Order: sequence, then structure tokens, then C-alpha cells
Amino acid sequence: MTDTLTIRAYRLGEFILDLERQSLSGPGGEIELRPKSWNMLRYLAEHAGSLVSKDDLRLAIWGHSVVTEASITQCIVDIRRALGDDERSQLRTIPRRGYLLETPVSPLESATGVKARVPRVRRAASLGAALAMTVALALLSSPREEPAVPASPTTPVIAVMPFEDLGPEGSDAWFGDGLAEETLDSLTRLKGVHVIARTSSFSLRGQPLDVRQIADRLNASHVLEGSVRRVGDQARITAQLIDGDNARHLWSQTFDITMDDVFDVQQGIARSLADVLELEFLDPQAQPTSAMAAEAWAHYRRGLFLYNRRNPGDLELARQAYENAIKADPSHGLSWAGISAIHHLEIYSGEHPARSLRMMAETASRALELAPNDATVLMRAACAAIKRGDWIRADALFNHARQVAPDDPLLLAVQAGRLFESNDMDAALDLQRRAAALNPLAMSTMYNLVVMETFAGNYQAALDLYETLHAMNPGSAAAVSNDAAIALLSLGNVERALSVLAAVGHTDPGSQAVQVVALEAAGDSAGAGLAFNELVNSATTYEDRLAIASVHAWRGATNEALDHLRDALQMAQADAPTNWSRYQLLLSSTLFSRISGHPDFRQHHAEVVALDRLAVQRLAAEADALELPELALNFPREPSPAH
Repeated sequence: MTDTLTIRAYRLGEFILDLERQSLSGPGGEIELRPKSWNMLRYLAEHAGSLVSKDDLRLAIWGHSVVTEASITQCIVDIRRALGDDERSQLRTIPRRGYLLETPVSPLESATGVKARVPRVRRAASLGAALAMTVALALLSSPREEPAVPASPTTPVIAVMPFEDLGPEGSDAWFGDGLAEETLDSLTRLKGVHVIARTSSFSLRGQPLDVRQIADRLNASHVLEGSVRRVGDQARITAQLIDGDNARHLWSQTFDITMDDVFDVQQGIARSLADVLELEFLDPQAQPTSAMAAEAWAHYRRGLFLYNRRNPGDLELARQAYENAIKADPSHGLSWAGISAIHHLEIYSGEHPARSLRMMAETASRALELAPNDATVLMRAACAAIKRGDWIRADALFNHARQVAPDDPLLLAVQAGRLFESNDMDAALDLQRRAAALNPLAMSTMYNLVVMETFAGNYQAALDLYETLHAMNPGSAAAVSNDAAIALLSLGNVERALSVLAAVGHTDPGSQAVQVVALEAAGDSAGAGLAFNELVNSATTYEDRLAIASVHAWRGATNEALDHLRDALQMAQADAPTNWSRYQLLLSSTLFSRISGHPDFRQHHAEVVALDRLAVQRLAAEADALELPELALNFPREPSPAH
């Protein structure tokens, strides 16, 4: 006979990982870990002393569900926090390869500390396996030398952080951001290096993270940090390259310059990093990507910073900055594209949507004339074509942009959204997943992926994404709380679904609909009935009718759902002007997923798309009929110092 080896727990230094209770305890008692993080710690314990790749972890913890690296990284962060591994000496990151659990691990027969006995195997065929187990246990329980794993990745991965503003007035954050972005662009011209997308690295601004935690979050081998201090036309710029694994400074330099020399600095940083990392430029003769005058660059970067920040009044200040950039350099296409983006927003928020559309189209056209191969300009021109109802031209411009920048995460996300609206779910998910993988900390990209995964019925994948978002920023995760609640309901976790909804407390019709189905799933018929009756009795808009229809759809009451959809459409047509794009967005609620394949639902969706296109064409015709002298778009140059 063969003795049975029963491992019921693992000792990890001073911690006990109890396999039966699925808990982790230490000197201070039980330590809370999310289920996915606990499962990952177990897998690492079972493979202690061996390099575990991210693909291994993804397959072991999530199976074949599609998850981003951010989900893995968050679990690693949870584990290190639970083990008190601030120095990352127990669970090491091997950049671009995976993770290595170095803390001594011993299997136990019980969580009370009895070591598991290795069985005596009598059959010769199993002798090799028994010897392997014995050797493995000996290695796990005794000191050993550093494993022969390279400390640096084959391909360096650099995260460029926003340069800190050290100016006396603290008003030059735009300068630090701009310099960091231009440096990031210069680094992309290096051969054999990967540069983390700007949205992901900049999303960590202000968070209490050290360099190693930043590297973990972004899956980077190196972090480039810097600071700027500007007084008048003089500036001091400091930059340093830091090893993400051990926080060792590999290079540092300070530049004392005038603003006219700003482009030389970004190129100097790129050349220095190329020397440190032993890299070469793809085209050593290539000129800096920013060919405009320093004054125009300063205005443009300030405008872009204000546009992204969106504080009250920022959009008007951004417009002024872009116009000042054009005064300094009328040929700068990106500044024209920036003004087009502002007019795009004003179509929805301003008092004169037709005028805003006309200005959006005119400025996008001017940008395209000046920079016909810039991906950002091409996307702005495509958006203008969509708002004018020229979908063929929009597709052509999007395709051109993809040729110029095939891995641009924003471009991928925009196209994924268009495919999702047209019910091409598989293609939309493919592009959105790629966008999330390239830019894992871009909140809007992750929001949309949660929505798409939920609508497609990939509930566990959606929930994993939501948990990652919540761990990074609980407030931001509230934007997809309805989808997370639906995913939880579908997975049978009703109690937590109700908890998610209660924590957010949204009162819009869509959230009320989710609350109704959650209460029904919890068996609270009375509560669900009261909530549903309140929704029905207060219904005065098409949005209310859509919410009522979504409840019926989730219940499987198809006819009732379709009846309320017809009522919603009639109300929307009577309540002109209707934002038909918003109507389409509301139809994408996951509660409708159970009837999305019904011919009548598809017909309803097609009617809404047709009405949206008709409204677009009418607005475009109104815009074309305008006679506005200012559309000449000439900004006479006036002295307006940017620095």
C-alpha cells in the first residue's frame, strides 16, 4: 500500500495558509484576502522557489477568461500587503518574466503546524516522482543561494511619470506633463524598448506609491521620474532613471536651460537612456517629433493640460492656449485639432450646437491639411465626419489612423465603442481588450470593458475587472456598479450585489431597474414590488420607460419589454430634440441582453440608429447653412508670452 500525503496548510515564514478554511493567518490573527488573491498565494506557495510566469497565474486563477495584467498586479499587491512584504524580498518581481516566492514554505498536515510526511512509495515507476518531491521539500525548508534568474528583462519596459512641478507658484504642471510626454514620445523611437502608455503612467499621479509599487502596477522594468522648476524664461529640469525591481538609481541629470532649449532636453534624456540601457534609435538621423517653436509648444502643452484636467473654466482657458499656439505657429495641426475637440464637447453642452459642429468640422479640416499623418488629428477629423453624417469618410480616416498608429489604445477603444453600438460584440470585445491590455490603468477603457464583458455574458471576467478598478479607486469604480451588480447576480452572489448597489446609492432610472432585479433575486418580493411600482408610477420620460422595459427583459417577459420599448420610442420622438446617442447607450444596458437577439429588439435598435443618423444629417445641414465671418479661422498674431 501507499501512504497518502495530505497537505492541509502551508507555513510561509510566520504565516499559515489554511487550505481547508481558505484563510491566511499571521501573528496578529487572520488576515483578509480577496478570493482571487488567496488563490494566487496558494499557487505561488505550491510553486515556491520557482519562477511563475504571468501566463501561468492567469491560467491557474482565471482559467480561459480574458483578464488584463492589472488584475494580476492587484493580486500581487494584495499578497505583499498581507505578508508585510514592503521590501518585496519575499515575493520578488522578475521583470517581464513573472514572480518568485522566496519566503521559506513548508507543507503541513494541519493548520496547527504538523508537517506533512512524504509517503514511502513502493512502486518503482513512482520512485522518480517521490525523489523529486523529497528534493523539493528540502529546498523549500532550507536556506539556498539566489536563483539563476536574470535581474533585468530581455526587453526594457519604461514608465515615464509626470515631471513634478517645483515652481514657486505651483502653476507649471502643464510644463512637467508636456516635457514628460515629449520625452515619452522620444523614447518610442528607441529600438528594443517598450514604453508604457501615457494614460496608464499618468493615472498614478499623486498616489502614495514608491517606485517599486509603480513598476508593479505598470509591469515596468524601469521608471523615469523628473521635476521642473521654471522662473520666467529659465528652467531647471531634473530626470532620473530608476530600476523598478530594486529602486536603484541608474542615471540622473540636471539641465539648466532657457525655454528655447526644451526640445534639446527631451532628446538628451532619450540619448542618455539609450546609453544606459545599451539601446539604439530606430532612425539615428530622425529629427525631434516636435518641430514647432518653443513658444507654440508651451501654449499647446498648456492647452492640452487644461483640456484633460477639466476643472470649471478650463475648457475656455484651453481654447485660448490653443489659439495662442496657432498665433505663434499657424501650421501646428495638433493645436487646430485641440480646438476641434473643444467644439465637439460644445455640441452637447453649448447653446448653439449647429455652430459648434461647423467650427468642429472647420478646425478638424484645417488640422488635417497641416498634419495628414498624425493619428490624433486623423481621429479628430474622423469624429467630425461622424458628427456630419459622413460615415464612409469617418471609416477611411479611422483606417488611416490605424495604419499610422496600430497600437494606439485610444484609437482601439474608440473603434470598439462604434462596433459595440452596432451590435458587433465579438469585434468590439477584441479591440477593447487590446486597448485595456495596452493601457491597463485608463479608467474609461476599463469601464467600457466591464460593460462589454457583462453584456456579452462574461460575468466572471467583468467582475474581476470591477474588483481591479475598485482596488485602484473605489470612487471611480462606482461608474460601473450596475454592471458589477448584474455580474454578481448572474454568478449567484446576491448579497454582495445588493451591497455594491447600496454603497453607491444611484437613483437614476437604470440604477432603479437593477435594484429591482437584485431584490427579486434576493427573494424580497415585497421590496422589489415597491421599487418597481415606484419606477412605473413616476415614469414621465423615455428613460423611465426604457428602465421599465429592461426589468421585463431581465425577467424574460419579452412581450412586456417590447411594449415598453415602443412606448419609450414614441415618447422620445415626441420630446424633440432627443439625444439619440444616449438612447442607444441606454439600450446597451446588460438587462436587455436576454432579449438582444430577438428580431423586434434588433428592429427597435435599428430604428433608433436611423433616427440618430437623421438627426445628425439635419444638424449638419443647419451647420452648413450658417454664415459666420469668424469661420475664416485666422488668429492674428499678438504678443502673448507663454513663458
